[in-house]
Amino acid sequence: MSKPKVAFICVHNSCRSQMAEAIAKIHAAEVFEAYSAGTIRASVSNEWRFYFSLQTE
Repeated sequence: MSKPKVAFICVHNSCRSQMAEAIAKIHAAEVFEAYSAGTIRASVSNEWRFYFSLQTE
């Protein structure tokens, strides 16, 4: 059985939703698949995304 997919969405997808995705992947990967998205494209990605993405690999 496949896991449900959960999307964390904020306006620019530059920090909050990416942090929520990373935390979900760290603590709930066996429960659901986490993704992040934004409603408006941000011009620069937040450096925290890279920090949290390293924690999930």
